[in-house]
Formats: sequence, C-alpha cells, structure tokens
Amino acid sequence: MGGWAATEAAIDLQFQKAEQQGVCLVSSSRSLRRALAARASEDMLISPLPGMFARPAYWNALSRPEKLLLVVRTDALLHPTWVFSHATAAFVLGLDVSYNLIWPINFLTDNPGGGKHPPHHKHHRTGFNAFIEKGSIKTTDVLQTVIDCARTYPFGHALAIADSALHQGLIAKDDLEAGLAWFGGKRGIRAARRVVSLADERPDSGGESMVRALMMELSLPQPILQAPVPNLEHPELVYRVDFLFRPEGLAPVAFELDGLEKYESIQMTKGRTAVRIMAEERQREAAITASGIRVARLGFRQAMKPRLLLAKLAAYGVVPTS
Repeated sequence: MGGWAATEAAIDLQFQKAEQQGVCLVSSSRSLRRALAARASEDMLISPLPGMFARPAYWNALSRPEKLLLVVRTDALLHPTWVFSHATAAFVLGLDVSYNLIWPINFLTDNPGGGKHPPHHKHHRTGFNAFIEKGSIKTTDVLQTVIDCARTYPFGHALAIADSALHQGLIAKDDLEAGLAWFGGKRGIRAARRVVSLADERPDSGGESMVRALMMELSLPQPILQAPVPNLEHPELVYRVDFLFRPEGLAPVAFELDGLEKYESIQMTKGRTAVRIMAEERQREAAITASGIRVARLGFRQAMKPRLLLAKLAAYGVVPTS
C-alpha cells in the first residue's frame, strides 16, 4: 500500500474509532489536523467546531440534538476538567431548552479566573456546588442548572427550563426555592426568584411554557394548564388541553398549540401515520366541543407574536386584565 493510500486508511480507522465512541475526530498531530482541515475546506469532511471533524455520511445521519451531543461529548473528551453549565447542561440533562440558547457552549472549571477558551464557548466565572456525570459528560446538577438559566436567560426561555425540570420530576419546587439562598447576591438572582416562583410542573412542552410566559407578560388571565376535559364517548378516557380560559359570561375556551412535531416526531407519532393522527385530532376536538368548550388554535411561532396572540384570544373573549 502506497503512502497516500496508507494515510487514507489510517484516517478512516481513526474516524471509525471516533464514531464508535460517539465523538468527533480530533488529533494532536499538527500535520493531520492540517490534512483534515484541508478536506473540510473542500466539503469532504464536516468541521462543526475548529479542530473537530466528522465524516459527512455519519454527521448527516444524526438529528440536530445528536449533533450537539456529539460536539459536547468531544469537548468533554478534550477537557476532562470542564463542568458544562447553563443551557448546555440543560440540554444534556434532557430539559426543554431552545436551540436559540445552544451556542455558545457553556462550561465552568475550578479556575474562576478563566484563561483562554476555544471559539464558540463561554467560560462562566461562577463556581459549582455539585456536578452530575451523564456518561462522559459532567454537568452542573439540576438545581444549579435551573437557577443559572433563570439568572441568565430571558424569562420565557428560563421558565421553559424550570417547568421542564419539575415536569420530569428531576427536582421539587421546594428544593428550587430553598436553593435560591445559595445564589443570594449573585447577578440575576431577582429574575431567578421570579422564574422559580412561577415555575409549574403541568406544561407538557417547552413551547407551552414559553407561550405561558408571554401570556403573563401581556397581562392575560391566568389559564388552567393541561386542563382535563371529559370524553363523553369514552368516559374512562380524559382529554387534556394546553390552556383553558373561562372568560366571564362566555363559554370556556381551550387554546391549543399546533406544530409539525405532532405529525413528524418519532416520539410523538408512536408509529401512527399523519393521516391517522389528523383523524384522531379531529375526533378529539369534536369531543372537546361537545363538552361546551370552544377551541382556538395557533402554531407555536404564531403564538409567540404578541399582536397575533392577543387578537386570536380576543376573538374568543379572552382579553388582558389590565
């Protein structure tokens, strides 16, 4: 085997090992890094971050969350002392975190002074109380993750993360409230107190939490979350609606969030076809209407537009309280 062919075979072998580990290929060899970077510049390889490489077939077969996890796992391999934090920790812990918060990758170390860090990363200057190991990845514990996010991010994003932690039973609200004392005096603690006080385990998704936060900001009446609605045809079954409003003098209003994930996500479709899901949704809506409840719908992106949300709910008699 000639020199070029031997080099290609060696690179392929390294990629195979990296893929088996679930990480990107990184190399301490300057010459190999240059060779890999040259291939990436010609779109022969994927380089999600400087110094990290993946073969296109492998990378493109991954979902968006899997790609991010691959990068974080590679970071953990390169920097074993790092403890991932904030939105990065929330993502690794399985909380509902917006993709808008994914970059930069957030981490803490024992060195509060920091030092240099790679591009697309943020080194936070706060310490950590405890960490969790998720495979090869170390993250701040659930308490610190939720409160760090609540101190740092916009209200809706932070509430989605806190709601998700409660919904999954990863932490109790009492523990969140007690944990605030550990962060007393830190920047953003007032915002964190607000998030924790309003956090609720009932929302079924991050989207519901973010729309709920917007409703609060718009002074809309507080709806009942995941309200149960009887199934008149099958009394043993109970439907739940995302938000239930009871405007004075009018029939109740179920406000539902729609999204393509309902029809495309493997987890949500559970093997059912889109046609079957739509038929079940029509049947469900008919049952809710039969209970004397009016149904209003918006997609998540539409619902996050204040004017559109206000107009939609106003058409059903739901208006701001002030």
